[in-house]
Amino acid sequence: MTDSKPRRRKDSGVGAWLAELRTQAGLSQAEVARRMGIDASAVWQLEAGWNDFRMSTLDRYTTAIGARVHIGLVDQAHTGPQEKRPWNPNSPAAPSPR
Repeated sequence: MTDSKPRRRKDSGVGAWLAELRTQAGLSQAEVARRMGIDASAVWQLEAGWNDFRMSTLDRYTTAIGARVHIGLVDQAHTGPQEKRPWNPNSPAAPSPR
């Protein structure tokens, strides 16, 4: 017997943060779902931390709430625990593309 119920993953907090941004934008889950062209239950699952989602889903969600995605990487090997510098592809220390 196959369980069709989505499995809960360890939530990184991204879903709760997205829900907060949606609420600040004054939008309901139903309205975000309508703008994304998906069922409202899928928005609930995303915000509740069910399942992993693709970057394309995150992009569609943020577009629906009037936000944009900005991803930063931290090179922890070259920073101390107190200092976290965002990765800059234009810095001299950045690896060259292959």
